[in-house]
Amino acid sequence: MISIDGIALTENIIDYVVATVNDEAITRGALESESLLNHLLWKTDLEVQGIELDGVIVLSGGDDYGLVANGVMEVLNRETRQQIAHIQIKQVDPRRATAVIFGSPAQTVNIGHIVRRPLLNVIEELVLIDQKLVIPIMGVAPNNIIVLSGGDDHGLLPRDIVEVLDRGTQRQIAHARIKQVDPRRATAVISGSPTQTVNVGHVVRRPLVEGVLRNVRTILNELIDRKLMMQEADKLGIPLARWNTKVDVELKATLGDEKLLQEINKKLGLETEEIRDWLRTRLILNEFRDRRFGRVDNLEQQATEYLRHHPNEFYDQKLARKRSFEEVLEEIQNRLRTQIEIDLEEWLTLQRNSSYIRKL
Repeated sequence: MISIDGIALTENIIDYVVATVNDEAITRGALESESLLNHLLWKTDLEVQGIELDGVIVLSGGDDYGLVANGVMEVLNRETRQQIAHIQIKQVDPRRATAVIFGSPAQTVNIGHIVRRPLLNVIEELVLIDQKLVIPIMGVAPNNIIVLSGGDDHGLLPRDIVEVLDRGTQRQIAHARIKQVDPRRATAVISGSPTQTVNVGHVVRRPLVEGVLRNVRTILNELIDRKLMMQEADKLGIPLARWNTKVDVELKATLGDEKLLQEINKKLGLETEEIRDWLRTRLILNEFRDRRFGRVDNLEQQATEYLRHHPNEFYDQKLARKRSFEEVLEEIQNRLRTQIEIDLEEWLTLQRNSSYIRKL
């Protein structure tokens, strides 16, 4: 990728640069794709953190993952991605949620299993979001003013930036800034193109990234952190390994079959290679975190070692005995998991402070 004064050139495709990290560019296209892919494929670190006596399971995220009460999720084996059960969200807190299992015995779900929404539901949800963000142009007035057939009902706000597209080809024609918003109508000023290029029947659209769960600043900061980790992984030689086979396995495990991939291509405009690149980066970052800060897939083994070296730490004063391994396993695992997160965040803070980061 070549970056020149805020514009990136990759394989003859021009894109806008939104940030640079040690002179490596992050583009607007990457920003939009990241939000879409995160929403579609879900974070793999949302997992079962605890199982209570009444069969209620505790999840490692809540509002921060966009969970809502009564939402239906799938429980998957982390390694094979095989579906184990369905759960229904019961209560959602800022960083924690509880759920009940249905359709499967409670004992089939274990700590460390991962949780996500059914992908077909997510695709349909994203299509609905995308449809709501597309608004036809119903009039073109002097002074570069266009009139839109939607306003408050489409979530538009004064000063919003929208794209003007050809409805048939989806080709971008211009940008416009929202000027005035009424309940079902809005006006906007075209920028960067002559008014003649915009016609009645063209549509305007806010970038999908603005309609999906998290704000742009949050996603950009995550991409900056990812860039810092990928640069360090490169120093360790991790990306030099052969990842194609692993990506193939992950793609099949994540999406299941070719039909689902075709649905994503058709409805969301995401190419297979974009999804492969995203999965490859995620696998490399997982390997980097495991090597640098400790593995999260063998916490039970680590907990055994911890208990062996700290046998008196879990003495129960009331019962006057040491607590059993089964009694303290979840507590130790949570401690180890938290420590990995703390170590990673401290490392990222040092990297942010010592790197040349520029947001454009």
